[in-house]
Amino acid sequence: MPLKENVDVSVLNPVYQELDKLIGTEKMLLIYHQYRGGQMWAPKRLYGVKLVKEFVQRECDGHNIHQLAQQYHFSDQWIEKVWRGQKKFRSCGRK
Repeated sequence: MPLKENVDVSVLNPVYQELDKLIGTEKMLLIYHQYRGGQMWAPKRLYGVKLVKEFVQRECDGHNIHQLAQQYHFSDQWIEKVWRGQKKFRSCGRK
């Protein structure tokens, strides 16, 4: 792995220049060695819909909808819909 001191940032590919600015040369080099030649895709959402849905179904009590929406960057309406759907599912005797 090239040493941090040996990297000439001015001639890096633009994506690596941007990473260098964001996270520094050492971490940029870690990403370069891990992913070079491959393509990376960054989803728009930080949190996975399926995992948040499962969490909401377990942890939402109807009074913490807004807090969960803020915490996981989903709308209050979406959190409430997931919570109400789980509540309805449980009231039918299923789990």
